[in-house]
Amino acid sequence: SASAFPGRLYVLGVANSGIPGPVRVFEEPSAEFPLAIEIEGSGEVTSVPAGIECEPTCSAEYEEGKVVTLTATEAGGWEFTGWTTVEGSPGTCTGTTSPCEVTMNEAVKLKATFDLVKRALTVTKEGSGTGTVTSEPTGIACGATCEAEYDHGTTVILTATAETGSHLTSWEGCDTKAGSTCEVTMSEAKEVTATFALNMRELSVSRAGTGSGAISSSPAGIECGATCSAEYLEGEVVTLTASADAGSTFTGWSGACSGTGACVVTLDGNRALTANFDAVPAPPPPAAQCEDGADNDGDGLIDYPADPGCSASGDDSEADAGTPPAGKAIVRGTAAVKGGRALVKLSCRAAGPCKGTLKLLARVKTGKPKHRKIRSVLIGKASFNLAPGASRTLRVKLNRAGKRLLRSGRTLRARATGRGVKSRTVKLKRASAKKQRRHTAAAGGARDAERNADKGL
Repeated sequence: SASAFPGRLYVLGVANSGIPGPVRVFEEPSAEFPLAIEIEGSGEVTSVPAGIECEPTCSAEYEEGKVVTLTATEAGGWEFTGWTTVEGSPGTCTGTTSPCEVTMNEAVKLKATFDLVKRALTVTKEGSGTGTVTSEPTGIACGATCEAEYDHGTTVILTATAETGSHLTSWEGCDTKAGSTCEVTMSEAKEVTATFALNMRELSVSRAGTGSGAISSSPAGIECGATCSAEYLEGEVVTLTASADAGSTFTGWSGACSGTGACVVTLDGNRALTANFDAVPAPPPPAAQCEDGADNDGDGLIDYPADPGCSASGDDSEADAGTPPAGKAIVRGTAAVKGGRALVKLSCRAAGPCKGTLKLLARVKTGKPKHRKIRSVLIGKASFNLAPGASRTLRVKLNRAGKRLLRSGRTLRARATGRGVKSRTVKLKRASAKKQRRHTAAAGGARDAERNADKGL
C-alpha cells in the first residue's frame, strides 16, 4: 500500500506468477507548490526556509506539506499594515501578524501592504498680536485647525498672515524660513510656533525757542523734559499738552500739529512734532516817583515840578525835605488761614509810613524726580498803608493755587515780599474745622470791619 508512505510505491511480489520474489520499491517524485508574494508600498518579505526575499514581487516553490515562515519588514518611514490573500490558504498570515506561517499544500499567493507612517504637525500662535497660519498641502488652517497629520517625508509649507494692526515677528521650529513662510519636512512629529505682535508707532516731541516749558501726554508716555518719545499702539489717539515755565510763553506747535491748543494726533504712522516756547521780555522798570503821575507822598502834589520834594523829573522820591522816608513793614513769621484768607500780621517800625503791596509766593516742584524744577508761584496779595509805629492784621485773599497747595497739608511755607515789605518766610497754618465754622459765623462782621479799616488807610 502506498498510503503509508507518500511519494513511494512498494511492491511485495509478482502477481499470479506463483514465484515469490523480493520486494521492489519504486520512488515517486514529491509534489511542489508555488508561494508567490506581491508587495505594495515600501518594505520586503523574507522566508524560512530561504526562497522568498523580495520587493516588490517574488515567488518560490516548496515541497508539499512544507511549513514556510514569512516575515514582513517595513522600510524607514513606512509601516506594515497587513496581508491580503490572493490565492490559496494563508495559514496564519492574516491581519498584521509577522512573522507568520504558511503550510504548502497548494499554490499560495499573498500580498503584503506597507503604508507611509503619519507624522503630526502642530502649530502654536503666540504674542500680543493676531493672525492666521495655513499650510500647503492643506491640513493646517490656524485659526481653527492648528494640528494635522502628513505622510512621512512630506514637505509642508506654512504661511503666516497677520491681521490688521499686527505683524509676524518670528518663526520657531522650521527647517527653513523666509519672511512669512516656514518649511518643514515631516521626518518626525513637528511643532512650529508663529509669534505675532501688535504694530507700534513712535511719537517724538522736541522743544524749541528762547523760552522753556514741559510737554505731557494722555495716555501717559511722554513727560518732556525727561521723556520726549514713546511708542503707542498703531491707530491710537494721543493728546499732547504744552506748559510754559515761569518767564516763558508757549507760542505754538509745528510738525504733526499746529496752533497753541492741545495737540491731538492719530498714530497711523510714526509722528514727530515741536513745541515752541519764547522767553517773556522783562517788564520795563517802574517810572520814577517824580514822573509817574501819582501822589506818592500824600501831600496832594504830583510829580516834578509841582511837588517841592522833586528836584527833577528823574527823582525817585516825592518826599519833601524834612519828611521821614517811607519804611518797610515787618511781617510776623506765622499766619493763620481762615475762610480762604491768610491773616498776616504787619507792623511799621520806621520813622515814616509803611505802605505798599504784600505778595505771598510759594515755591513748588515741577517735573519728574530726576529733572525737577523749583519755581515760585503767587498765591495771594493785598495792599496796606501803616502809620509809623502801627500794627495790623492784613487779610490776604488766597488764589486758587494757594488753596490747592494748602489742601495737601495743614501748613504751607510762603515768602512774604513786595513793595514796602521787609521780605521773610511766613508759615501759613490752616485752621481746624471747628475754628473754620466759628470764623464763618463771624465772617460778615469781620468783613465790615476790614472794609472800614481799609477806608482809614
